[in-house]
Amino acid sequence: MYNPTFPAFRILTLVISFSVLLVTWQPVEAQSDSAGENLVGLWKNITIRVEMKTYKGSDSSAAFIANERNWNKTMNIKPIRTHIKEDGSYISRYYSPDDSLVMERRGNWKVHGDTLVMQETHPADNRYVAWFNLKGDTVRFRRVMDWDKDGEADDQYTGVQVRVK
Repeated sequence: MYNPTFPAFRILTLVISFSVLLVTWQPVEAQSDSAGENLVGLWKNITIRVEMKTYKGSDSSAAFIANERNWNKTMNIKPIRTHIKEDGSYISRYYSPDDSLVMERRGNWKVHGDTLVMQETHPADNRYVAWFNLKGDTVRFRRVMDWDKDGEADDQYTGVQVRVK
């Protein structure tokens, strides 16, 4: 008879769950090599969408959208260009609408399965973790962050970039 509170049932459930994990698990290195190699290149942002369910800590929601049609006006910069290098480093450059360099971010990157980790070392020490989906020369990133600066990392960020070269 089925009894989920019975200790043997709990142990059996754990054993089955662990067995499924062992069968489906693949080493990170095997998953990440080709994905990491495919990210190498120069990328340009074309879309940013952030959904904030509790905007500024309130019960109101809000959305922020920047795309190719409104990027310069919405962001007051040109689309960000990020050069992901084979040596594990990256440089993101931010240009004003008149093409002057406004900011440059540098750091190191690493892929673990479907997750990109970027450790910024300049101008500050920040760590960015995002899930990504790469199809051809287009990559979509998703992550949870505190976009509205209300102290809660509860905002859903989606960004799309295209390979420039």
